[in-house]
Amino acid sequence: MTAQTSRSGSTKPARYPGMGAIPYHGGTTFRLWAPNASSVFVIGDFNAWAAEATPLTAEANGFWAADVASVTHGAAYRYRIVTGETSFERRDPYSRALNADSSASVVTQHVPPRETPSYQTPAWNEMVIYEMHIGTFNPPAGKLPGTFDDAIARFPYLRDLGVNVIEVLPIMEYPGDISWGYNPA
Repeated sequence: MTAQTSRSGSTKPARYPGMGAIPYHGGTTFRLWAPNASSVFVIGDFNAWAAEATPLTAEANGFWAADVASVTHGAAYRYRIVTGETSFERRDPYSRALNADSSASVVTQHVPPRETPSYQTPAWNEMVIYEMHIGTFNPPAGKLPGTFDDAIARFPYLRDLGVNVIEVLPIMEYPGDISWGYNPA
């Protein structure tokens, strides 16, 4: 299949594996599973949210994809899915980030986790899990919220209790003054 020209630049059939937005040097691959679609487009700030500016190419088994040149980390986007006479827009179910009002997905560069060779996860039947809200776990007197350093200072206490797994509760920014972070901004 040949490259298509769109308002966001050149689009080509996808070369990179994976789902969602996959950044590569010089652009981003977009891939979505939409088995009932007759056509799919990616719309975003890179093409002025134009409904049909950047088409995806049908692949096998209901997948749609395209490599879109010049779309990089931080670009906001949604998919426009057409099924017969109906069309609708959706955020990417594989996105790792959303914009501030959660109306669009955001292209992010994946950073692999650091290697920690000395760490070993306990067997599931030996786990003693502590759910921790960083902001309220160990704040200094008269200071809210607490910080990661404040929480780390109390790790020996948790270890002495037998805790061997910590599940950190949501830490993202949220509207208002008091929240556990389940309603990200």
